Order: sequence, then structure tokens, then C-alpha cells
Amino acid sequence: MERLFKKTAVIGAGAWGTALALTAAYNGDPVVLWTYLEKEAAQIRETRLSLCPVEGAVPLPENVLVTSDWADVAGADLVIVVVPSVVMRRVACSLASAGLAENAVVVSCSKGIEKDSNLLMSQLLEAELRCPVGALSGPNHAENVVLQKPSLTLVGFADPAMAEAVQHRLSTPFMRIYTTTDVVGMQCGGAMKNVYALACGICAGLELGDNALSLYPSESFEVSTGDNASYAYVKVVQDVEQIDADAIPDEVDGFETLIYPSELFTAASG
Repeated sequence: MERLFKKTAVIGAGAWGTALALTAAYNGDPVVLWTYLEKEAAQIRETRLSLCPVEGAVPLPENVLVTSDWADVAGADLVIVVVPSVVMRRVACSLASAGLAENAVVVSCSKGIEKDSNLLMSQLLEAELRCPVGALSGPNHAENVVLQKPSLTLVGFADPAMAEAVQHRLSTPFMRIYTTTDVVGMQCGGAMKNVYALACGICAGLELGDNALSLYPSESFEVSTGDNASYAYVKVVQDVEQIDADAIPDEVDGFETLIYPSELFTAASG
């Protein structure tokens, strides 16, 4: 029988956290959106919008409780963590004593690798919480999600049944979700693309041209994957494709360049 979730908590109320809370609330189930500062929680409660407002954004529905109190997170059986990687361990320690459900499942939505330990975010959370931890990553901009524009993302768990349960819980008409068991590969892709995006921005700033802009990520990706990379790792090219979204000017619509390659690779995997 498929796992069903009764209470979802989104930890971190930045632009991406708020967008994921909106997505999680789409089916009408109760959602808690937690933020560290009460003044931020109060502002979101009043406006029902992200702290980084987007014109035309869909407001958070009434089934989203916005709070700064860890007590409101107690009992959550699906926990979506969307905080900066530099504070992830501190937040994980707080979650460990927040009274989560005994069968809680955690999804890391933060890109990065912890300094010194070299742990991926899912590995860090798993070490602190002692519960199943997966990851969500993909070529998404929060402003598109809060406008409920078509988006695509990837959810990964070592247990494919758990990945499918989270997929079904978070999928909406505007958010398509695929699954993988390559949790390490997808997170490496997510962390690496930020480095690639910076390099692409430098190329653009130096006016080196489109050839140089496209050469750097493609060459780097080929070297980093090598001959032994799992297919799922290559499948998560959608994260590398976000270079387009992070590096191109705001006035350029990169949606088609993001979704189309992702769809092709997923379809090819069968």
C-alpha cells in the first residue's frame, strides 16, 4: 500500500520554501510553513505571499499555517527542508527535538556540500534525524512556481517506493515530478550547477561569446561524469540545464530550454 502523509511541514520560508508550501497545499492537506523570525512569519501571514513578492503570484491558501514556533511542526510526517546549506546542521538539530512523527520522512531541497565534513545535505540530515531522507532538485525558479507556470523537478530516495509516495504527494497540474534512486548523483548535479552558473556569468561579463558560454559547462560535465556515472546521474541534466536559468538575462524566457532536454532524458530512460 502506498504511503500517505497526514501533515507536511516546510522548513524555511524563503522564495523557494514558500513556493513549495504553495505546491504542497494544492490538494488541501494541512501544511506548516516555518521560518526562523517571527516578524517574517507575521508578514507572510498578513500578505499570504512570499517575502520576495512576485506580481500576480498565487497567495498561500488558508490550509498553510505560517509560524516561527517549532511546536507547530510537531507531528509532521513529511518534512521539506529548504534552508541555506550553511545553517542546515543547526536546523537539523532543532528538527531532531521538534517532535516529528515516528515515521517521518524528510526531503532536502537545499543545494550544497557541508564544509569540512563534505556531506551532502541529505547525508547531514540523515545523520542528525535517523529517519529516511531524500532530496528534491530540478531546474526551477520560485517565481514561476508561485505563478503556477508549468515546472518539472526530481525527487530521489534510496527506496523507490518512498520516492513515489513523495512524488504523488507533491505533484500538481503545474508541477511534474520524476523519481530516482540516485540521491547522491542528483545532489552533486545540483551543487555543481551553481559553480557552472558562476563561470557562465563570468563568461558573459567578459563578453567571450556564446561558444565559450556553452563550452564550459558541457566540457566540465563530461569530465565530471566520466565513464562510470549512473544513468540517473546523467538524467539529472535538468539541474545542469538550470545554468540557462541562472545565467541568462531576466528578459529571456528560458522555460523551453529547461524543460525540453529534461523531458527527453527522462523519456529515454524508459
